[in-house]
Parts: sequence; structure tokens; C-alpha cells
Amino acid sequence: MSLGAVYCVYDACPLLSESVKRIYPVVDKIVFLINFRPWSGEFFQAIPGTVTNILEISDVDKKFEVIIGHWGDEATQRNVGLKVLKGDGIDWCLVVDDDEFFNEHELRALRHMLENNAQHAAYLIYHQIYWKDTETVIEGLFGSFPTFARTDGTVRFNENRMILVNEGHTWYTISSDSIVCHHMSYVRTDKAMRRKIESFSHASEIISDWYEKIWKGDVTTDLHPTHGSQFKKIHPVSESKYQLESIQ
Repeated sequence: MSLGAVYCVYDACPLLSESVKRIYPVVDKIVFLINFRPWSGEFFQAIPGTVTNILEISDVDKKFEVIIGHWGDEATQRNVGLKVLKGDGIDWCLVVDDDEFFNEHELRALRHMLENNAQHAAYLIYHQIYWKDTETVIEGLFGSFPTFARTDGTVRFNENRMILVNEGHTWYTISSDSIVCHHMSYVRTDKAMRRKIESFSHASEIISDWYEKIWKGDVTTDLHPTHGSQFKKIHPVSESKYQLESIQ
């Protein structure tokens, strides 16, 4: 069994390097699909900086493949990633974004499960969402989201990060006792957050005054940018059951 990872990137988050380092020992291949234009919002020249960020990450085992193209929406780009991995003989795709972190030992355990007892076409996991810094999280887990998908054509993305599985196949949500994704989506500067909400796949759904009222304000409840109450409140990560391990 082989496991590859696919990053769909445009203006790569500064956290990309650590995200890659956390999965690098566990996966066999990492594909970076760099979009020439954002899924939404105004175009700006991001490719040179994104490519530079990727080339600065150590790839001693030559696992990287960089592909530049134009995909009009997130699902299309992610489906290309599945096809690229399939063409390279990779059995499973780790769906990961440039601001998502994993604990290596949890990822290794999931790889072992895929090798020995994979009964489903896709596996979903929960996310712990960090708010503005690495010491603060949204209370409770969020999700679950497709994270491991077969590349053999039984799984396809149909809207953003959501999937469909072929008739006769199933998907399964993995217990948070086994693995969670530590999602740094909101660990950003003001400028980077504005750019994110203008260009990502949910740009058209953003609450109209969210950036000024919630992000830049002193609000501490109902924080979600499209469905406020889904991020009910924040608390210190030290109070969370789910801790992110340090890496070398």
C-alpha cells in the first residue's frame, strides 16, 4: 500500500513548510497543485512566491511533484490530485491543506490501518481549529472532513472538499481518539486573513461584516465566518484534550 498527499495551493500559507515536515516521514509522495488563479476574488501574482516556498522545503527523498495549472474550483483541483496519484501508482490520497498539522504517530497509525484493515473508500477526521495563535482554539472539534481517499476512482470530490463515493462503497469517520487535524486556518495576520476570505472556495458565503466586526473586533463568541454559531467560543489550547506535538 502506498500513500500520497496532495496540497492545492495558490498563495501558499507561511505554515506550509511545517505542514509538509509533519507528514513527510509517513507518505510516499507529495503533490503540490499550484493554481494559476484563485478560486475566487481578484488575481494577483502568487506563483513565484509559492514555488519559492516549496523549493525551500527539504526533499531529501525526492517525494515532491509540483504541477502548475488552472482549475476553476476546489473540487476540480482536488480530483486532479487523485488522478495524478493514481497515475503514479499511489493507492491512497492524504487530503491536506497548507495550514493543517498532524501528529506523526497518529498519521503512522492511520497508515497502518489503511495497509491492513481498510474497509471503506474514504475516511473522515475531525479538526481542532486554532484562533489567531497557536495557544487558542475553538471549543469542541469541527468537522468531520474527508482526509484519506482511495485513488482508484471510487471517490470523487463534488463540491469544495466534500466527496461522493461510488455505489457499493462507503466512507467512515475515524474517532478523535485516534487522530485529529490541528487546523491553523485562522492563525494569520490581518492582511493574510482578508486575502484568504476573498480568494478561498467559501468567499461568496462570508458574512458581510465578519472581517471588521468579528476578526478585527473584540468578539469572542459566534466566530465562524459563514455560520457564526458553529464556532461558539474560544478557550486556551492547554484546556483541550488534543495536543499538537512539537517536531524537530
